[in-house]
Amino acid sequence: MSFREDTARNRKDNGPTTIATLRRRTLDVVWRDTSKGSLSMKLQRAGRDEAFLRGILTGLPAV
Repeated sequence: MSFREDTARNRKDNGPTTIATLRRRTLDVVWRDTSKGSLSMKLQRAGRDEAFLRGILTGLPAV
């Protein structure tokens, strides 16, 4: 429930499949991060800290 899936409004055509794929890829990227913390805390930190997000996306450790 990291992305509040219950409140999502994408129910037509390819929307659910596309969103599910994006969520899985996002979680794959965050799981590869080796810093301490839970998955949900890493997602929250990536939303607040641009340097941490950039580090996750490039595969470099965050400063």
